[in-house]
Amino acid sequence: MSLFKARDWWSSGTALDEAAVDLFNGSLKVSQIGPEGSGDIVIFGAPNGLIQIFRPQGAYQPTDVILEFMTDKPILQIDTGKLMPGSSIEHIAVLHPRSISVYMLSSKEGHTEYGNQNILLEQYGHKLPRAAYCFVVGPFGNVKERDFICVQSLDGLLMFFEQDVATFSCFLPNFLLPGEMSYSHCADAFITCNSNWVIEAFSYHNLSQVSDANDGKSIAVKKPVADWEYNVGENIISVQKIQTSNNICAFVLLGERCLYCLNDNGLLKFMKKFDFEPICSHAYLIENNARFMVMVISETSTLLIYEQATLLWSCQLTFMPVWIGRGFFTNLPGSLVMLTDYGEVKCCYLGTEPELFTAPPLPSNEVNFDEAQVELEKLQVIISSQNDISEINLSKAASERELPFTIFIDKNLIVDDSFPRSEDDTISHDFYKCKVEVKIKPLDRSNIELMQVTFVTQDPVVCSDSNQLITDITDDISVETEVCIRSKVPIGTLNIGVVVLFTNSLGQIRILKKDEQLPFQLVYRLNPPKKDSKYKVTLAANKSTVDLLELFNDFKSETFTELGLSTGVVAFSSPYSDDSPVTIISAKSSQRYRIQCDNISIMEGVIKEFLHRLLMYFNKRPHLRDGENAMLKVVLYGGISQDILQSFLSSIDQHTVTRQELVNVEKSLDVLSSQFILIQKRLMIKYRERPPTSCEGLALLLEDTVSKINKASLDILKLKLDVFRFGCEINCGIHLIFTLLELVEPKIENLDIIKNALSTDALHDCHQAWEETSILNALYLLRTIFAKSEKERDKFVPLNSDDSIVSYNVKDIIKYTRLLLERVMNRQESSPDNDAVVKEEQQLHSVDDLEGEIDAEYKDDNVFQIPEGSLYGQRQPILTARLEKQNRIE
Repeated sequence: MSLFKARDWWSSGTALDEAAVDLFNGSLKVSQIGPEGSGDIVIFGAPNGLIQIFRPQGAYQPTDVILEFMTDKPILQIDTGKLMPGSSIEHIAVLHPRSISVYMLSSKEGHTEYGNQNILLEQYGHKLPRAAYCFVVGPFGNVKERDFICVQSLDGLLMFFEQDVATFSCFLPNFLLPGEMSYSHCADAFITCNSNWVIEAFSYHNLSQVSDANDGKSIAVKKPVADWEYNVGENIISVQKIQTSNNICAFVLLGERCLYCLNDNGLLKFMKKFDFEPICSHAYLIENNARFMVMVISETSTLLIYEQATLLWSCQLTFMPVWIGRGFFTNLPGSLVMLTDYGEVKCCYLGTEPELFTAPPLPSNEVNFDEAQVELEKLQVIISSQNDISEINLSKAASERELPFTIFIDKNLIVDDSFPRSEDDTISHDFYKCKVEVKIKPLDRSNIELMQVTFVTQDPVVCSDSNQLITDITDDISVETEVCIRSKVPIGTLNIGVVVLFTNSLGQIRILKKDEQLPFQLVYRLNPPKKDSKYKVTLAANKSTVDLLELFNDFKSETFTELGLSTGVVAFSSPYSDDSPVTIISAKSSQRYRIQCDNISIMEGVIKEFLHRLLMYFNKRPHLRDGENAMLKVVLYGGISQDILQSFLSSIDQHTVTRQELVNVEKSLDVLSSQFILIQKRLMIKYRERPPTSCEGLALLLEDTVSKINKASLDILKLKLDVFRFGCEINCGIHLIFTLLELVEPKIENLDIIKNALSTDALHDCHQAWEETSILNALYLLRTIFAKSEKERDKFVPLNSDDSIVSYNVKDIIKYTRLLLERVMNRQESSPDNDAVVKEEQQLHSVDDLEGEIDAEYKDDNVFQIPEGSLYGQRQPILTARLEKQNRIE
């Protein structure tokens, strides 16, 4: 609350109706029309066509209203000038959307006590060929005792009228939207702000020379050239001309955040940056043009008065003005004339008003927590009732019906010749790309105005055109793109998402998304199987094992024979990673499959494709379904091995350490760059010295610095590639772990929460990568859902970080990630449902039966024997150790 307030002196007491207020733009003019000494009058034009003329004299009286005149057209702007041929009397110009009219205020002396009779007589008018925006009045061409009119249209056409005669028209250059305009008689030039937020000045002479015709009907084809330009970089709200001396003028420009003052030659005189949003302004001179004053209205209804860029006074208003000016009335010279946002004219003056109100003391009643809890629960019920998920689902279903679309993926792959091949490639591989097409069939094309189709993939899978904007929706739409691999790194997922965003006729934005899998052959190739592998996953199904060659029958059959593959053994490799194959083995007498490889980065894609094909295989063969085992069910047998978990944690370790090295090298490069600049400056000083001195030492230092900068730049490029590669390994590892956790039986509780906590994208292109986005979430889960006791809630504290990867402790990141995953798996193993499953499997297959079964399966196989360390071969070393111990005892 402010002690300084503007005091009301006079008010019109009338306001516009709501329809007029909606169109209101503030057409107000304070001018002296009439005999000298009578003071200024206030002319107000409303959008509903009403013209009101006031002569304030103090407290409002009905006699203050000189005239009210109703026109049949909306009023855009009002101005005054010597606009009548052969007359030096001020006339009133009124701008309508399609015309401009000039009126004369005539006063007839009255014979009674009611005073004089005032009449507004129309002298002449001009019809405008284009919709008008604003106009200016002035002595164009430095004429004497006359004023001309220039009207700016909505499309940038300037129409000039020498009083009652139309002269010429021309277009403004670089025009998009109309802006504020003013005229300076000192420079005989017009200034305006174009859509590029650049102030331009055009002299009247150049504008008149552009047009060859003088009939006023022809439009110049040539575009005028600006005399000068000034880039303000923001939209200009108002432009006002101030004459600072006899031959010098200045322009005051009010922007959205700043106030500018330019000379008539385009030089900046001063500028003031605001920390508020200005509404309107008015500039004036006082003390014989010695002091330059500017009044500004803020969005908080505060009047601020500046002397150039220095704040002198501020006061609070009780209303929101949209226009401000000064008026010299008989009883109050220098009054502040303002127009409110509801169409009322007010005259105020500056003053003080002591505030006698004192704030009452706060109530000291104690809070009843039980009542507050009951009230909080009621409010939560109300909030939850407003957020009805069923309405969201209905809206989504309606959007899917309104805009159905289908994704088609071409299985015929194309050889990608643009893939970068290194000289170290000893094996010639073919790298492929595929076409993806989205067909959209809108039900009501007139209801959709704009559409955007976005293809979402995870690096290193990229699309040739990931974003496509569609504006012409007249028929069914087909959007195509090509999907390829951009670098030779592990590929985490072959999922491609299509997001369709469209805007309907009501302006509502709807988003639809669908996911599809890219062809398996895009990344994987058939490969000879490998006997021993480090990482193994065993899957158990409720149906008999199938022929693997039939399961992958889309590969060439002659390739199976060449690579030594059989019905129970297939292997795949990826040319985008190493040549380590992923081998799938199916048991002959049990319902189990084993998937093994030496690199977990390529295992997840094979497992997911194998499960998908296995499900499709049984869905196409209904005769294989029976009673309880009608649907295929595949579970993880034996849990996730520690080797897989350790490999995933190793990728996190390498990714974090490499990112830290990258940050350190970038900092050293900054230091070297600063050093390089300092050496250059010192060399310049040495060259200018008289007599010249030796520069050998600086030259050697400069050469050494340049070599270090080159080395640091090469190290940064290499480290960025390593960060990208290790990030892709993290993507592959986390996708594999989530895929295996989905196969655990019984199902893991809160699995969706874990998936949201640990990001499946390394985010190597962002400032915050996998570590910043996942570790804090893991700590939160360890403190809440997976906490073993209340003491552990305070044990896992957030990492001390200053938002820099350098401050992270790599050991803590590895520890918290391992702890979260182990607690997820340990909790599942200790659950009662899991104990029942283990007992059931022990009844069906004892360890001895399983060992004999696998020995019989692979004894005749020339390629495979019992792999050491696998679940199939763990029993044999145990029996051997027991026999040796028994022999020693005997």
